Amino acid sequence: MKPSKAYICGKPNVIRYTDELVDEGTVDYRRRLISIMCDKDSSDEDIWDRILHEVLHTIDYEYALRLKETQIRILGSALSDVFWRNKWIKQ
Repeated sequence: MKPSKAYICGKPNVIRYTDELVDEGTVDYRRRLISIMCDKDSSDEDIWDRILHEVLHTIDYEYALRLKETQIRILGSALSDVFWRNKWIKQ
């Protein structure tokens, strides 16, 4: 299941999936739009890893945490791993 919206820091964000991105994901903070790269080779685990990564970017932006890209990448991968191993994300 791929979500189409997410409340992040109390604000609604739309999630769209596309195969036309240069990056694996992007966030338009003004429009509250998260775009996720999703092509025929993307596994569910890859997609969720990208979603969590962009959610962390949004949290970083909203709270002005000033996390480095490496920190967001590590946190996103770690959370994705926890969610998958504990079967909190269903395929």
